[in-house]
Amino acid sequence: MKNTLKAVLFTALPLLLLSATAQCAKAANGSGEVMLEALKKKYATVSTISADFTEVSRHGATGTTTTASGRLYLKKPAMTKWVYDAPENDVLTSDGTTLWYYQKELSQVIKTPAGQGVPLVVTRLLTTISRLDEEFEVSVSARGEDNPWELWLKPNKEMANVKSIRLEVDRDDLLVVKTVIEDVFGVSTEIRLTNIAVDGDIDDGFFEFKVPKGVKVITP
Repeated sequence: MKNTLKAVLFTALPLLLLSATAQCAKAANGSGEVMLEALKKKYATVSTISADFTEVSRHGATGTTTTASGRLYLKKPAMTKWVYDAPENDVLTSDGTTLWYYQKELSQVIKTPAGQGVPLVVTRLLTTISRLDEEFEVSVSARGEDNPWELWLKPNKEMANVKSIRLEVDRDDLLVVKTVIEDVFGVSTEIRLTNIAVDGDIDDGFFEFKVPKGVKVITP
């Protein structure tokens, strides 16, 4: 029985890989509708995502720009962890119910229900792409064969002060490589993703937060 199962798996795996490669190739050269369906199908089977991120926020009213970077980890249905390495070594983590924002240098952690904020909007986007056109009005732009696909998203209903969202999708592997979120206050936040890995083994416990000794818990 084990040998039979092994034979089936080793026979099916190349066919699955070939099918996925063909699907990406078809999307890369096809229409926006084809790409969108392929993108939704790809992310429907993804259970975890990790990536290095660079975050740039531009404040329209003041003309100022802030930057941050680190590595993010996502796991369906709604778990997320953002480990910052600049400008501070902060950690933002959520098990899908509670959000913890740990500010190590200040020896404090802010505890709130999981809800609003750019990291959680990005988490929601990347973990629910398979249902993208259920929550947004989606417009697709090809931008030429040498550039990523561009998706413009307008929420169908109010979404945490979000005005619009733009996604950039790599043509070769159909992975989201950039998100740009504009809020109703005129702040535009760009998050660029690199070194992306999908379906890595991430335990649920990784998204739990244990308050270090001596750290003050703030509950606004």
